Amino acid sequence: ASSRVMVASVVRGEVIGTQDVLEILDETSQIMEYSRRLEQKSKELEAATAELRHANQRLLQLDKLKDGFIATVSHELRTPLTSIRSFSEILRDTPDLSEAEREEFLGIVVKESERLTRLINDILDMSKIEAGRQPMKLEQQSLKPLVERALRMAQPMAEHRSVYLDFADSTADLAANCDSRAVIQMVVNLVSNAVKFSPGGGTVRIRLEPTSFGGAKISVADNGPGIDESVLPHLFEAYAHRAAMTTSRYDGVGLGLAITKALVELHHGSIRVSTQPGRGTTMILELPPTIP
Repeated sequence: ASSRVMVASVVRGEVIGTQDVLEILDETSQIMEYSRRLEQKSKELEAATAELRHANQRLLQLDKLKDGFIATVSHELRTPLTSIRSFSEILRDTPDLSEAEREEFLGIVVKESERLTRLINDILDMSKIEAGRQPMKLEQQSLKPLVERALRMAQPMAEHRSVYLDFADSTADLAANCDSRAVIQMVVNLVSNAVKFSPGGGTVRIRLEPTSFGGAKISVADNGPGIDESVLPHLFEAYAHRAAMTTSRYDGVGLGLAITKALVELHHGSIRVSTQPGRGTTMILELPPTIP
């Protein structure tokens, strides 16, 4: 009201005092500050709206990927279950099978049971990790025995695919602050993945080395076809990786790399990939010496 009186006074040619001018300037300054704040809030709202829009698009994309993932899981679970049931029924209903046939069918049942167990374990592990319920017991311990145990677990798959596992460590007793079960699982995942993409008669090289910052590095290299550039940005995502790599040649639900990335990050470590088309892929795990 006072500002309107002062403006009216100016219009009538009345003299305005210094105090009146200061009050006008103060009100003008406040209006400009309010305007600036309003403009800033408007920009922040626009940025938040854009982020929400992007997040919504990403959720829709993940929803589609999960739908595809569920379809893949259903197929991957149904296949070994069908084999187990079929061969079990043959064994039950055909008493005159030869010993060789019986051994062959029993071997298929065992193999498919192991495959089914791996699939279910991967799904359960990913579920626990996403829910933040993955148990971890971190302690300083030697890595070589853990890697060797993982290789013994992966050996049957390598032998089945005629792939040689070549392991070497460059230090006598390299240790890290780690969860032993998690380290074994990570190495099994990486070696199994490398074996899966290696040609028959190929070699998977596993190396255990110290890092420059006092930690440990576990690398797993294959001589397979390499990884397409279009897949690399999503390589460690739980659902996108399988969608991009779907082919009848490779079984599984594509959770191994996602689980490995989640586990190494729980160690405050990292995983990276080096690949060349036609010349193979190397996965590199790095573990810190202590938890920061």
